[in-house]
Amino acid sequence: MRAPISIVPVGFLMMAVGTPAQAQTPDLSAQEIARLFASPTLSVRIDAAGRALRVVKTSQAREVLLDVNFQNALLDLLRRENVAYERSFQGGQPLGEAWSEYDSQLADLSMSLVALVSPQQQRQWLAELVRGAYNPDSRFATWLAGYGDLDIDALLDLTRTAARQPQRENAYAVLAEMVGLSAFKPRASLPYLTALSFANRQRALKAIDEGLHHQESSIPRQIVITLGRHTSPEILTILQNFDRGSRGQPSYSGRAGHNSSLQAEVEKATAKVQAGLGQGGPAGQPVPGR
Repeated sequence: MRAPISIVPVGFLMMAVGTPAQAQTPDLSAQEIARLFASPTLSVRIDAAGRALRVVKTSQAREVLLDVNFQNALLDLLRRENVAYERSFQGGQPLGEAWSEYDSQLADLSMSLVALVSPQQQRQWLAELVRGAYNPDSRFATWLAGYGDLDIDALLDLTRTAARQPQRENAYAVLAEMVGLSAFKPRASLPYLTALSFANRQRALKAIDEGLHHQESSIPRQIVITLGRHTSPEILTILQNFDRGSRGQPSYSGRAGHNSSLQAEVEKATAKVQAGLGQGGPAGQPVPGR
């Protein structure tokens, strides 16, 4: 399993790399950044990503982000870095902290760009972004879930064809977040960036049900943790039904390595949802499902 990789906001990254006024090098044009993105040298690409972020914080942002050469270069770079990420598991050699921070910068650039392009282009970008290196509970994962109809096909495909286990786990987690975001809630929830059709929501629910019974223990665990963040009667029912159907199974009540049992995670998530709905039992214990 890879080391945790956090997707951090552009503002925090800017504190690390400096503002345009503090930068020791001048801002680059979209064409110059595109050329550096194509470099075979990682250090050059890392520098280009940092400088591109500085440009995105200036009045040149829209001009750069909508430049076709810049877009093509960044999308091609994402594809190449995703391949490097997948191969790092095969070789057993982590890509390191510098690469992780650089990958987060590419994610921030892509998030800014995707907001400006057409739905057809967004679908193309999202299909690549879902394959990247990110934490399943990150701001970036929630952002992906918010695009609903535009990336559900790529996510469902990834549950079946992922090259590495973390990619499959992320796909299920984002689908669970998608279900959670679109679930009925007694109070206002986060706005949805793109509508999730009824048909596609049913597909997401079906995938979540399959994921809860997946042979890889980390997948149902992450789905449960993700669902537990959403205060909704529907989510409570999903958790309670899964608990009822899984009681007595060794894989459900047994510990998974250094982690607590899946049953313990379900009970924790259930109690959290119940508390949000005002249904918590005594001493924080979950109310048994009916």
